[in-house]
Amino acid sequence: MLRGLMGGVSVQAWRPPWATESPGTTESAPSSGIPVSREEVGHTETMSSADAESVADLVVRAVECVPSGRVVSYGDVAELVGTSPRRVGTVLAQAGFEVPWWRVVNASGQLPAHLMDHARHHWRIEGTPMTERGVDMAAARTALEDLARDYALAVSPD
Repeated sequence: MLRGLMGGVSVQAWRPPWATESPGTTESAPSSGIPVSREEVGHTETMSSADAESVADLVVRAVECVPSGRVVSYGDVAELVGTSPRRVGTVLAQAGFEVPWWRVVNASGQLPAHLMDHARHHWRIEGTPMTERGVDMAAARTALEDLARDYALAVSPD
């Protein structure tokens, strides 16, 4: 559950079926599928294609909830959907122009150098507060409570 960061709003985060309650321990993941980096555990697990697709859908839904002119960090999205920041970046790289990827930046408000010019174009159009190096996170970061609420509505079965 996301409580502290999301200001008291309870959102059930997705957890892979092989996830454990203790981040320092590991269990075997399904043997076939897509490798997923888990920095917090320090090893690579394998995720089934169906699970990877499910995580990708959740990441895309979360990013679609970020309002125009606002941003979140890879870590914000990762915590919301229950995956790693790296996985969020991988999903966005694979989704390409189908999602507003420029609204997800690193904790410093930056993106990889090869994306910055294109992102700046979008940030200017949307009126996103910027600095010389990227986005002004203090001014541009969306309210995480609102994001959690909108995400919960977006993923609810009805």
